[in-house]
Amino acid sequence: MLLPALGKAKAKAQGISCLNNLRQMGLAWVLYVGDNQDRIPPNAANDSCSRTTEWVRGWLRFASDHPDNTNTVFLTESSLGPHLANLDVWRCPSDPSTTRGGNSRGLLRKRVRSASMNAFMDGSTLQYPNEPWVVFRKATDIPAPTQMWVLLDERLDSINNGFFVPPVKGVFTQDTAKYAWSDVPGSYHNGACGLNFADGHSEIHPWRDTRTKPPVKPGVEIARNFDNATPSPGNQDAYWLGIRSTVLKNQP
Repeated sequence: MLLPALGKAKAKAQGISCLNNLRQMGLAWVLYVGDNQDRIPPNAANDSCSRTTEWVRGWLRFASDHPDNTNTVFLTESSLGPHLANLDVWRCPSDPSTTRGGNSRGLLRKRVRSASMNAFMDGSTLQYPNEPWVVFRKATDIPAPTQMWVLLDERLDSINNGFFVPPVKGVFTQDTAKYAWSDVPGSYHNGACGLNFADGHSEIHPWRDTRTKPPVKPGVEIARNFDNATPSPGNQDAYWLGIRSTVLKNQP
């Protein structure tokens, strides 16, 4: 009876730590906005190794021991870096991913980051002129900041860059057949995920659909792109996250 109780206590402590990490990152995001005339940190989709186009550089790999997996320089030089003294906040304490990348001795080390940013938060390459969704460029462009998420912990076999593409296809029209996942959120807290919102608050949200949290396969990456998403029709988690990612253009 003692072991399950200890396990629950550990999970609860890690959840509290995850929320604290996300709050600190959210505060750093708010401070960046305040220092830059309300501009949201740049958020490019690809690793261009440019500090002017990406809020955080680096491309994490799950299937290989890539040097970026352990590169903390990308974190300190990121848009949020000047306001984050502790590098541990970049990673959910429940993220079990390890790597040998950047380690000449071949010893296992934790990957440096589990956090990704909402692609509609100044997603500089998410500019589909014929699509109905708004890409926010300034914090004041964001309606209902308590409802729009900025950062989340991405799944260990999905995360690569710092750009998370939310499942928005079909969600505003409730065309449930179009629901699909490009990137996949984490489910480190007993099937739940940590998120930070534009007003600064953080929460852990439980996923309901098993398709949102499929089993991890060793060495198999599941990251995809916007035009090659995995269909998940009727997935209530996709709807929940999608409507909290952006709004429709010309919405009253």
